[in-house]
Amino acid sequence: MPPETTDAGRGGDGGSAGYAVAGGGAGGEVTVEGAAKPSTACGVVSGAAPDGAQTLENNGKARMFIVRVPPTYNPKTPLPVLFLFHGATGTASNYDKSSNFKKDLGDKAVLVFPEALVSPQTNATTWMRDAPDDLAFFDGVVAWVESKVCVDTSRIFAAGHSSGGFFSNTVGCQRGNVVRGIGPVSGGPREMKNCMGTVAAWVAHGTKDTNIAIATGMEGRDFWLDRNTCSADPPTPTSPAPCVAYSGCRDGYPVQWCAFDGGHVWPSFANLALWDFFSKL
Repeated sequence: MPPETTDAGRGGDGGSAGYAVAGGGAGGEVTVEGAAKPSTACGVVSGAAPDGAQTLENNGKARMFIVRVPPTYNPKTPLPVLFLFHGATGTASNYDKSSNFKKDLGDKAVLVFPEALVSPQTNATTWMRDAPDDLAFFDGVVAWVESKVCVDTSRIFAAGHSSGGFFSNTVGCQRGNVVRGIGPVSGGPREMKNCMGTVAAWVAHGTKDTNIAIATGMEGRDFWLDRNTCSADPPTPTSPAPCVAYSGCRDGYPVQWCAFDGGHVWPSFANLALWDFFSKL
């Protein structure tokens, strides 16, 4: 059983946050009810939020990421944030265009698509096995978003496919005091020592994956089952099939597992299922 952790700065009661905003005009007071914690931009940075490709200097490197803000964005209404990490050889732009998250989530969240560096070993983009640079990049993008977009800092989520699935597990461990939940798909555990905080976990893997064996995805699932002190009882089916939910997990930090009939792909049901899971935290 992992040591008890504190989750200062994040909502952790498992309930959905409610928002009530008061005040008009730039700089108006933002009043928030429930567990939401507005970022520094709320009610201060007026007008349209930045949308599209952005660049951030990180550890001497220019790093790129894409931000997608809903058209209904209100600078005094804090929104959840969903980080989406592409797979190896991918780009932020391709993931932004191909993932359909913008269409499927509508006005529900701010989307952030960071771009990995090119590995000198493979000459292709990948989220590195030694994660300090990428974790520092993640920290920088979180700070950038919070300073420029009105978001709920207690409801930051991270998901990704393949290399991005591995990295979302890393973020869940190393930045569990920042993110509320993770969604690794076709990935596995990496850099899972000295974890900070606790996260809810929605984990998916194809039963016919020949790139990353499903046993690796199961290792990630089992890590979160242990960390969130879930029961050893058999899981129960949940929507959508073939997903299952585990009982007895730490209150507000559930774990779900989706072993789907497919290969090394992002399953068609994942967008809506993942957000349904996150929206209940």
